[in-house]
Amino acid sequence: MRATLFVARDAPVAVVLRRAAGGWSQLHRWDLDTDDLTEGEWLHARIFPTRCDLSPDGRLFGFFAHDGRPHRDAEGWTAIVRPPHVTALAAWWEDSTWTTGPFFPAADRVWPGGDGHPDHGALPRWLRTVDLPWPQPGREWTDRTVPLNRLRRDGWRAEDDTLDRWTRTVRHPPGQLEVIDPGAGWMHTVEGRGTSYRISWSTASGHPVDLDVDSAAVDSRGQLLGVADGQLFRWGAREDVEMVAELSRRPPDGTSPPTIARRWPPAP
Repeated sequence: MRATLFVARDAPVAVVLRRAAGGWSQLHRWDLDTDDLTEGEWLHARIFPTRCDLSPDGRLFGFFAHDGRPHRDAEGWTAIVRPPHVTALAAWWEDSTWTTGPFFPAADRVWPGGDGHPDHGALPRWLRTVDLPWPQPGREWTDRTVPLNRLRRDGWRAEDDTLDRWTRTVRHPPGQLEVIDPGAGWMHTVEGRGTSYRISWSTASGHPVDLDVDSAAVDSRGQLLGVADGQLFRWGAREDVEMVAELSRRPPDGTSPPTIARRWPPAP
């Protein structure tokens, strides 16, 4: 079972995406103030981790999912949900996997990965669709577009701070992209291209940090967080590591979503 961590830029909230055998996916909501976890329902579909985004205030999560079984309205769909639930508040049908998934430039803005109104549900008046701030042309655009837009939105920068350098280094191996968070003091290096890239972490002084984790991210307070083998970790200022919570290991079931999963949150 693999997990991917998404951390809100402006709020002490994280979302963990779990992918299990048999094409199952599940979300957990991690309250970074209390370390409480809220478990969501299982979705019998594959959610693509590189085609997901968490809104800056942590209240909405968007993903692209795929499931070719004939009972679905479409083999793929882009959805906006209220994490940790996977019930779509709005969804756009996709007839292939050639799409990027959604991106939230701001708490009240969304780029749904394409044009047009939702095929399912409707957006509230306070959530507006917008154009993609930084398009990602070239190879592997389906898996690069949202992650690189997310880095820029959250305050990271390419080493020479130009879009040309940013896109060129990540598209051509053995290209290397170094991004530095201006507030946290962590350095993060992306090597390779496509879905085969790897990420390594070090302190701002260049001291490497050994992260044997599935996924890692920096939160709004500059703490480095990680997830591995169903456990959630936090690295302190002195690089000491603490296991702070553990994901539920219950197998997929038919749990129904609560009523709140079908309601949009109020305007930010």
